[in-house]
Amino acid sequence: MEDIINKIKLPQEIKKETNKDIILKTLEEAERGTDFKFPENFEGLNKITGGFDKGDLIIIGGYPSSGKSSLCTDLTVGFCGLDYNVLVITLEMSTKSNMRRILANAQKINTMRFRWGNLTDLDKRKIEVMIPLINDIWKYNCIRAYKMQDIIRAMSEYKPDIVIIDYLQNIADPENLSEYARLTKFTLQIQQTARAKNASVILISQFHRPQEGKIREPRNSDFRGSGSIEERAEIIFLLYWERKLKMESLSRRDDENPEYMIINVTKNKDGETGRVQMKFYPEYHRWVSWDDERDKKEVIKYESAKKESSKYRKERKDIDG
Repeated sequence: MEDIINKIKLPQEIKKETNKDIILKTLEEAERGTDFKFPENFEGLNKITGGFDKGDLIIIGGYPSSGKSSLCTDLTVGFCGLDYNVLVITLEMSTKSNMRRILANAQKINTMRFRWGNLTDLDKRKIEVMIPLINDIWKYNCIRAYKMQDIIRAMSEYKPDIVIIDYLQNIADPENLSEYARLTKFTLQIQQTARAKNASVILISQFHRPQEGKIREPRNSDFRGSGSIEERAEIIFLLYWERKLKMESLSRRDDENPEYMIINVTKNKDGETGRVQMKFYPEYHRWVSWDDERDKKEVIKYESAKKESSKYRKERKDIDG
């Protein structure tokens, strides 16, 4: 690992700058804004963060099965549409599974149709339309990784603008370190590599599943394994899908009303933090801006879903006698 880190070329000499040089450079960058913006449907995040810069480490945290990978799917499609060079490094799912999600998002096809093997003729035509877009126009690559060396090699080979890593806790450790030491080491290495390669990294990190009866919105202190995860990040997003956490088993149909999701910006090195409400269609891995006038559907919240479930059980009980 040290050999790989050492091979990353760093400047031979730090260029001396006068205060005037620094002020003029600051003014130039202020006129341009940040290097990257979040896609249009995440304008709420842009309003809070202003976007992000090359070398930034952005952490997406949340409980298991709370929409973290789906969020990254939607971000990937949006970033590619903005002509950014995107590299997805998956340590959880296969590249084929990741492509299913990309296609589901881009063409609004229920992801389960791929798994059930019942794509319609229209679905197939919509997928075929995506081939030249993804293959020839988008600057998109997805690779399967297992170790930290795989991540560093991929970033060196593809030279991306933005790297999405799914997820931190799945990186294999040949040294058999404790969870704290392992995650501390990997978080630091990812941050150092991002800065050396001048790439922004979006890193998914898992929380422990909440204890029954103690479900609440996640906090930075919930990060699993190491405090350095919070310490190293420039920006942190915490996801909260209350209905999924409290009801666990969800059955959704095509064109059903969206789920109510919260993206909580709990850390932003340049200042502002806050909550962003989103409409979420998990079957398509689609996230819709709360203010999007094209989507008039009311979100499904936990309390309303709980009432409907209780009403249904009561009706069934009356019918069954």
